[in-house]
Amino acid sequence: MENIDAYTNYIRAFASMLHNKGYLGDFALTTSDKGRPLHEGLLHNCLKIYTNRLSGTDQEDNNLVLQTYAQYLSPSDYKQCNFHIHFFPEKGFIVDRMEIHSMHPDQHQRISVRNPSDIPGKNAILGRFRKPRPWDRMVRGGFVLKRRK
Repeated sequence: MENIDAYTNYIRAFASMLHNKGYLGDFALTTSDKGRPLHEGLLHNCLKIYTNRLSGTDQEDNNLVLQTYAQYLSPSDYKQCNFHIHFFPEKGFIVDRMEIHSMHPDQHQRISVRNPSDIPGKNAILGRFRKPRPWDRMVRGGFVLKRRK
């Protein structure tokens, strides 16, 4: 019973930290070694199911990947965030690194996290990538400017 109370405190602290950073959408929790999905849905539910499963067994697979979207406009335009986290029964959930995948522009960034304040907020992630300008199509050679004589 003591483990469940401690795990609940770890879940609340971690979920409120990500909530304060602006990550409010759906999450997918997977293991980092096998990549099999454990649970999808709200962050609190994902972590609760993981800790309940962990307390019922003696396994030590504490390397997890928590996936969410900072922005999802369409299947061809999104910013996907992957949090690589570790779970320690003494300390709780600790973020090791964060990977950001952007479809438009097609870029990937990796951020190492030493303490929770190093995790960028949702709006800061959107500012890390170049936004397409209306005239980008013209600059690439798809348009030629003709002068009047």
